[in-house]
Parts: sequence; C-alpha cells; structure tokens
Amino acid sequence: MIARAKSRGLTDGDEELRFDYSGHAGKISIVESLLGRRGVLRLDSLTVETLGQSEDHLLLIALTDDGQAVDPAVTARLLTIPVYTSGPDRPDGARR
Repeated sequence: MIARAKSRGLTDGDEELRFDYSGHAGKISIVESLLGRRGVLRLDSLTVETLGQSEDHLLLIALTDDGQAVDPAVTARLLTIPVYTSGPDRPDGARR
C-alpha cells in the first residue's frame, strides 16, 4: 500500500475530503460525534531503519476545527467510510 501511495502524483496545496457516512453499510458509533464537523486529517509516511532493515509506517492524525484531537481509533475508523475528494484541479467539484 505504501509503495502504491508513493508512486501517485501529489497536487500542490490541500485536498478537501468529504466523508459520506450515509454511504457506509453499518453504523459506526465512535464516528457519529464527528458528523457535520470539519477539521484536518494528516497522513505522513515514516521509514525507520535499524540493523540493516527498514520498516515503513503510516502516521495518521486528525484535529477538529476547534483544535480537539480526534482519538486514533476514531481516525482509523474514518478510513472505512466512503470519501469524496475535491481540490482546485477538479472543476467538477468531487470524485470518489
């Protein structure tokens, strides 16, 4: 997964993500407190090299617009919800 992500081109600037909770098959109670809220989701890649071996890790953090950190378990569950992206290079406004 990391290799595939690294091979993708990046856009300049931020992307807006819109999570489609109604498109998820079941109820995710721990995510419901975030419905209708805005915030920042950041994903970074970290490579740790020790004893001649390297390990890739993904670091994921989310903050609400009022500065509250989102619990890591909730942030991870967000990634199971369908998402739409939009940005300045997408004049149609969104893609899945």
